[in-house]
Amino acid sequence: MKFKLQSGQITPVPKLMLLSAVLIGICFIQTTYACCIADTTWITKSNNYTNKLIAVNLKYSPESGSAEGLSQYDKLISDPSEQTELKRRRETQEVLGFIKTTLKTEENKKVREDLQILENSITLGFRQEDFASSHKVPFINASQDVFQGLRVLLDDQTEAARRPAALERLKKYTGITVGFIPYTLLVEKRVEGQLKKPGTVYPSHEEIETALERDPAYLDGIAALFTKYKLKGWEADFSILKKQLTSYDSWLKKTILPNARTDFRLSKEEYALNLEGYGIDISANELAQLAHTAFTAYQREMSVLAESIARKRHLPSGDYRDVILALKKEQITGEAILPFYKARLQAIEEIVTKNKIVSLPSRDAIIRIASTAETVQQPAPHMQPPPFMHNTGQRGEFVLPLNFPADKSGKEDKYDDFSHDAVAWTLTAHEA
Repeated sequence: MKFKLQSGQITPVPKLMLLSAVLIGICFIQTTYACCIADTTWITKSNNYTNKLIAVNLKYSPESGSAEGLSQYDKLISDPSEQTELKRRRETQEVLGFIKTTLKTEENKKVREDLQILENSITLGFRQEDFASSHKVPFINASQDVFQGLRVLLDDQTEAARRPAALERLKKYTGITVGFIPYTLLVEKRVEGQLKKPGTVYPSHEEIETALERDPAYLDGIAALFTKYKLKGWEADFSILKKQLTSYDSWLKKTILPNARTDFRLSKEEYALNLEGYGIDISANELAQLAHTAFTAYQREMSVLAESIARKRHLPSGDYRDVILALKKEQITGEAILPFYKARLQAIEEIVTKNKIVSLPSRDAIIRIASTAETVQQPAPHMQPPPFMHNTGQRGEFVLPLNFPADKSGKEDKYDDFSHDAVAWTLTAHEA
């Protein structure tokens, strides 16, 4: 499970979506590596083993399949019910059993290493799931889930022929399609099941409150996507979906928010599990000590640089904090932001080419401003990667999220960290 910062705490990105991406990435790297070596039979064998786990993950997270360019998943949706989760667990357990059995007889060292990675990944995932089942009342943001499930189909780089599948996916989220239960009801039931368990810990009050304030942006974002791509007949179904998601958020306010914990910090056990998910095999205390040491070193480096900048710009203070504040005053706003970043990328590419640092593709990079809904989903500038496999020409995108929706007081929240001259060099080099 991977985590992102939100409202001052670490919150989980959907596990199956991330795990599928990681596993597909392993296959991609191995396949690319195969072009450079003579004997590739072990790579084919290892990929076949990995694909067994990928198949289970995508079966229960079809939205992830769509994200990887697999159109056979486009009309399907995830089922968050406990019954379906147990089925996924059993099928994953079967894959784990197969991997353990294969490890006993596999002789190729490289294949064995990959099998051990798969075994460790599954085992850690089970431990995380068991902890959550025993100790946590989950916060499931249905609006975000549905937006992402539709967003992956309604995108400029998604083939036009695949986009109408979003209409069927919408009907299934709402429960209009025969045999389907509204997604919000399934999520409610899943959360209620955890509420009945003694000693479970509620999610952070700040996390829930912040998400609830921003959820209307997802609803507006869904409508905007259907409108943008000129799909027909979505309005009535969306009206039902909007009522369901709004009702679900009201249920969260009434049932979960009053009991939410005021301390956003995770328990030591959960924090350790999360670190392990990042591949960190030292204790949280050791990590904190290393972080403090590194931060102190960075402060010294920043102080030297800040004093130099202050002298050059005739600033009244050379303290790095004051220098940063001064630099942030040089804001680029509105329609000037996108051309500015494109020009900065061109300048960086000229430096790279002139100094023969690395070969660059002949095509232009994609840089764009995020929609409000995308900003709510990922509030920091980032590179949106294309599908690792089944890629039909899709490219990565450098996305700048600068449009926060207004909070409950009506005040808009504006970013100023990523829209000034000084930061654009590092940010563009890192993300674009």
